[in-house]
Amino acid sequence: MSFRLTRRVWSLSSLKCCYRLKYSFSTVTGQTQPPRKFTSKQSSSPLFATSPGAYRNPRLVAKTPEGELRLEITECANKGDALRAFQICKKMKEAKIQPDPVFYKHLIYACAKKYLGEECLSLLEDMPNLGLAPDLETFNTAQLFNENFSIDGLLDAMQRVRIVPNTLTYYWIIRYYANSHNLEMCMRSFTDMNHRGVTLDLKTVQVIIDLAASLGHARLALEVAYAFESTSPRSLQASDWMNILSASTAVYFEEGTLAAWEQLKQYRITPDEGQCIEVLNTAGRHGLVEIAVNALQALQQMQVPFQEYHFAPLLEAYCRHNMLTEAFEVIELMRSTHVEFTQDTLEPLVNCLRSDIDRIHEAWSLLEGVHGSGKAVSIHSINAVLLATVYANDLQRSIGIYKAIPNLGSKPTIETINILLTGCIGFKHRELGEKVLADMRELGLTPNAITFERIIRLCLTGKPYEEAFFYLEEMKALGFKPLRSIYVALIRKCVYSNDERWKIAYDEMQECGYKVDQELQRFINYKGKAQESTGENSLPVAEQDAQEESWVETEPRSLNRTNDGRKNVQ
Repeated sequence: MSFRLTRRVWSLSSLKCCYRLKYSFSTVTGQTQPPRKFTSKQSSSPLFATSPGAYRNPRLVAKTPEGELRLEITECANKGDALRAFQICKKMKEAKIQPDPVFYKHLIYACAKKYLGEECLSLLEDMPNLGLAPDLETFNTAQLFNENFSIDGLLDAMQRVRIVPNTLTYYWIIRYYANSHNLEMCMRSFTDMNHRGVTLDLKTVQVIIDLAASLGHARLALEVAYAFESTSPRSLQASDWMNILSASTAVYFEEGTLAAWEQLKQYRITPDEGQCIEVLNTAGRHGLVEIAVNALQALQQMQVPFQEYHFAPLLEAYCRHNMLTEAFEVIELMRSTHVEFTQDTLEPLVNCLRSDIDRIHEAWSLLEGVHGSGKAVSIHSINAVLLATVYANDLQRSIGIYKAIPNLGSKPTIETINILLTGCIGFKHRELGEKVLADMRELGLTPNAITFERIIRLCLTGKPYEEAFFYLEEMKALGFKPLRSIYVALIRKCVYSNDERWKIAYDEMQECGYKVDQELQRFINYKGKAQESTGENSLPVAEQDAQEESWVETEPRSLNRTNDGRKNVQ
């Protein structure tokens, strides 16, 4: 049969007629259009390319009751409609249709999408009763979305049919234990993977690293990362190294901080301000100068205003390596940028100098060299060297440094006066203390709470201690709250000297909100006499005199922060 059109110009009605004729021709001759290609977008199953919910062309399924039911169970698997799936099971049972492994896989997938873990396990146990052996893919399907149901029964079922878990199986096992924060079982499964020779998967390792880092096990997280990258061609993501960095800096773990920081540099990722500060603190603790400098540069790029807690770790890092020149440069940088110093800022430098007298001499020579080059010398650097001589019990050198301050183009501050008074307490040198106070008044410096605390302690080192009460009243008149250590020293001194004024100090101490501990109360009850465990006999006179001297601190100790942010010697 053939058709021929003789006219070249057709009307719209002629075109429609032609289309109908063409369609009729193809029907008669048996020539059909090429079938439409199937794309992956038509599949709604997220499982595998051959998953239970993969698309099936209805023309390929026999139009039988069994085929219709299998199509319906496939749709239920895609939609996660477990209720309808079980209704289809009932219809198949009534029709006496024998299920196959694919049918069970569809049914298990539908239950898994509804988080029906127990039903999935029951279906797996039911398959051997019908002579069907579940394969590994079926077990992995049962674990999908079921992150919270007990996985022990599933593992027992796998052992009964002698199925060895693969990478995907271990991923769901480790993820299940991670949801309950059971790091020990996660590591047990991780070790089992290595023994069985199962390939490590990136997402499995990420689950373990995230859990270990969140629980504060920075070293374990780093070891898992090393184990993965040494055996896998893939690399961890930047977020994984960020978790390791956070966990490492939280516990000052040097190796983890170094490794994570270098990895993040390769990814060209800069941590945020808070994380950079944590990195700075860790770098200062372990003397990681390069990382400390890099962290400061990162903060500078963020345009973060520099504070004391930004420079203090860098200063500590330099002091860890006895790099005095660089340490003094940091102090000068802080002074030039108007960063406020605290009592803790110079502590690393002081500890570095006090351990060696020659190092103190070297530091002073460096300061003289800075002044000789025409640069300004910060009084904070001088105070650090001065405090180191006090800790080293070298009072003569302390006085020499104090007198040489004007030669370096600097002026003493109230912190300088407090440091010298601390040295006077150690040597019970009240005469020198009076000269220091006279210099303070001549320089026009205003005493602070630390100054009064030092003066009162200095007065209590000798027998005439009337001036201690005078300075206490002056301190209160200026609005300073006396420290608890002042009241304790006054009470002990008065009790031992049979001075009834201890009661006044005792009452004022309680009015200030300070508590009386058991040791002080026992000292008052026994009137300053040390008691033995078997009686109330006092110590010999010589030992009592030594004990009296111990009531007043004569050597500088570590500085402890008070509630108002100041520091005092306890």
